[in-house]
Amino acid sequence: MPDRKQREARRAQQTREIEENQEALRRSIAESQRLIERAVEITGRHHRELAEDEETLSGPGSSPDDSGVAAYRQSGAADPMQAGRKPHL
Repeated sequence: MPDRKQREARRAQQTREIEENQEALRRSIAESQRLIERAVEITGRHHRELAEDEETLSGPGSSPDDSGVAAYRQSGAADPMQAGRKPHL
């Protein structure tokens, strides 16, 4: 059985390891949160850009659905849900 000094040293080492692990976990969580926030920003920018593109394509006064209707009519697809989609192979 280890003597008292060995037990104290082992406990101190275990405490340091736990503290280091907890700090690494906190850094990892902070980085994950940063990445999530960045992804939200990027997604929001993409949505805004797509909306701006749709406005440009459909012209002023057009409803957002007009471009989808036009794409369907131009595609000649029997199923409006398939307009503009590539066939699955």
